[in-house]
Amino acid sequence: MNESFDLLQRGALEQAVNQSTVSIIVTDVKGNIQYVNNAFFEITGFTSDEVLGKNPRILKSGHHTKEFYTDLWDTILSGKTWKGDFYNRRKDGHFYWEAATISPILESNGKINGFVCTKEDITQRKRYELALHESEAKFRSFFVNSNAKIIVVDPKSECIIEANKAAEKFYGYSVNELKALNLKTEFVGLLEAARVEADEKHDDFGNVYAQKHKLKDGRLCDVEIFPTRVSVGNTNMIYIIIQDITRRKRAIEALKESESKKLALLKILPDLIFVLKANGEFVDVYTDQPEKLILPPYQLLGKNIFEVFSKDFSKRLSESISEALISNEIQSFDYHNLSLENKDIHEEIRIISSGDNEVLVIMRDVTAQKNIELELKKAWEEAKEANRSKSVFIANISHEIRTPINAILGFSDLLTSELSERSQLKHLESIKNSSKTLLSLINDLLDLSKVEAGKMDIKLETFQLSSLIEELENIFSLRISEKSFKYIANIQKGVPTTLIFDEIRLRQILINLLSNATKFTEEGEVRMNISASNRITKDNKEYCDLKIEVKDTGIGIKKEYLQEIFEAFKQQDDQDTRKYGGTGLGLTITKRLTELLGGDISVESEFGKGSTFTVNFYQVEISKHIFIEPIPSKKYKVGKIIFKPETILIADDDKFNREFLMGVFKGSNMNFLEAADGEEAIDMVKRHKPKIAFLDIRMPLKDGLAVARFIKTNEEFKEIITLGISATPVDNKTDNRIVFLDGFISKPVNIQVLFPKLEQFLEVVAIANENYNNSQQDSHRLQSSVLLKLKETIVNEIEPAYQRLSNTSSFQEYEKFGKILIKSGMDLKIKQLTYIGSSIIEAVKTFDLDSLSKLVKDYKKIEKRYI
Repeated sequence: MNESFDLLQRGALEQAVNQSTVSIIVTDVKGNIQYVNNAFFEITGFTSDEVLGKNPRILKSGHHTKEFYTDLWDTILSGKTWKGDFYNRRKDGHFYWEAATISPILESNGKINGFVCTKEDITQRKRYELALHESEAKFRSFFVNSNAKIIVVDPKSECIIEANKAAEKFYGYSVNELKALNLKTEFVGLLEAARVEADEKHDDFGNVYAQKHKLKDGRLCDVEIFPTRVSVGNTNMIYIIIQDITRRKRAIEALKESESKKLALLKILPDLIFVLKANGEFVDVYTDQPEKLILPPYQLLGKNIFEVFSKDFSKRLSESISEALISNEIQSFDYHNLSLENKDIHEEIRIISSGDNEVLVIMRDVTAQKNIELELKKAWEEAKEANRSKSVFIANISHEIRTPINAILGFSDLLTSELSERSQLKHLESIKNSSKTLLSLINDLLDLSKVEAGKMDIKLETFQLSSLIEELENIFSLRISEKSFKYIANIQKGVPTTLIFDEIRLRQILINLLSNATKFTEEGEVRMNISASNRITKDNKEYCDLKIEVKDTGIGIKKEYLQEIFEAFKQQDDQDTRKYGGTGLGLTITKRLTELLGGDISVESEFGKGSTFTVNFYQVEISKHIFIEPIPSKKYKVGKIIFKPETILIADDDKFNREFLMGVFKGSNMNFLEAADGEEAIDMVKRHKPKIAFLDIRMPLKDGLAVARFIKTNEEFKEIITLGISATPVDNKTDNRIVFLDGFISKPVNIQVLFPKLEQFLEVVAIANENYNNSQQDSHRLQSSVLLKLKETIVNEIEPAYQRLSNTSSFQEYEKFGKILIKSGMDLKIKQLTYIGSSIIEAVKTFDLDSLSKLVKDYKKIEKRYI
């Protein structure tokens, strides 16, 4: 080894090695580098100090497998030379390819003393090879999958050596059968054309040959072949594209056969008809209105189109003539110019080859038609603009109306908890019902507008079908109880319990159908049947067809109206609108929504006996999971639960929504912060750090989820409870910021859903349904220490406040007295005091002297019990 190494260091040999452009590496038997030449440093970027004594693995890129290196070492350790390509990495991190030869250095006794490796940079060659491979792959893919029929002929063997799928299908032969054909007897003319193209002296490319080829089933087809010489290595191959022109030939022959009939027809047509040569020379003219021509027909014969028509028109006509002669297909274009009387005219020009290198040109005056089209287009644009304006108007007016109606409904709910007189509650219920009717009408108009404008969104979500059916029964329970018919909802066996569908739109469809059924039925029954069929599995998902029937024994529909009832604002002419009401929009929206969901709806009816509406939905996805929010068993009422006073932020751009939420906390003496947009809400959080933040999801500037993210990602505020409020469902699929919410409440806010959430985050200090006059928590149940502290509080704080109240009877003193009772009740955990104090403060807000007097007397009863 040392002798070999010394030899490489000497004289001319050392100089030659260092000047070589090939990398040379000498290692010991363990692979440690003993010597490298200058080319190695230039290629790898390493220095002598960085490689000597190191293993060549410093160049490894990680591209090669463990087996690759095992094979290398097995080869050279056996005394053999190994050759192969390395994908290595330079010092600067760039990758490159090397062709390497590694040979063992043998001592005289045959023992391996080390290894010599020569390496040449072949990165550029590899890139060329990769590009060539990709090019060949693309060409091969095009050849195999092209719709064009292609065969490849070897001019030396005079055989077909390849054919694509389109050629196989056309001829009826497989590739192997095509290769075995004798081209001297099959596909007559093809071999001769291939020989011509194979002649290297032949440089006239783009030749087209018309031939007749026999298919495998014996049929003869007229074809045009397009042979092209392609060099593959040192061999010339002939690629031939075959086009079937049988139909075209038959059409041309048929056209020739009917020439006499055509000429007779041409003379009676109202169009201007010319026969032109390929160069644009007039051969014949046919017209029954020669006054339309620039020159008499006989003077046109022999002239060129450029002598007769304008330069622009003649150029377009000449181009179309050439296209018609080449393709044997009709060419057409429209042209606008001035007539001899300087009137605007529109003409349609059609050109078709008529044989003998001539074309037939038909010029038709379509001015009247174009004018009608322009008027129709203008009318259509005006109608679209009117429809858009209508949609914008309906959307705007519905929003403006919905805002006060929602406020009416919300505050009506709050008033319900405050009123006790039967007549007042009845009036309030009438207000709510009227508001709901108006809101329903506005929703119908807006939905119809959205559907017509194509802006109705479909949202597929998991829901429980049985829960929806139960909900519908609750919705119509009042109407059902007022009439004499029986209501039956039947979910047949085999119907999946959970589906992935647009529950909101399905609910709307069923509400519309049930609303009509219950409205027009006085006795008998209303029945809803739901069945499923065609259950299939596709892509690891289950689907079924859903069929829903709504049957009634009501007034029915006359036959002449069955096709009209799904049209907007359509009702039976003899229907008593004063009795039944309605706008005629319900079924229109139902039909549009059903179609939007990929379904269909139909109706069968017999006047006076009832109707059956059938809705079908196809391939509805079946869900295996569902998450149902439990319905609280406890009945909640505003003002009957008193929470510990806290600072609460209500962020909503609608003032009435904010006021409604504040009204929910009646009696709890909360400190409310209001914000009309997201930026204002963040400012309130920074300045006041509330306990709970109610955040409307759709707010200007920053939405509620942006505010929630600010709160939960800020160490100072992350303990604030964030509750999202929205009329639109939000989930992780539509917006992953929902993770920053501690809870979500749907609009319109349902008190029965809201209060259980509030009990999770706020301390309840009093509940109204606990009878504080007959409470079990009387003096003998109180601990002695609490009883002693209560007596001290009454003497030192409550009694002085009561005396001031007795002397002045001012609302300010009532409020101070109430706050003292709240504080005392919370400190001593006596809920009766807290509730009376909260009720006094609420009565002060409404200036209710009768309630204030009663509440103070109630306190005195408790004081008497304890003291």
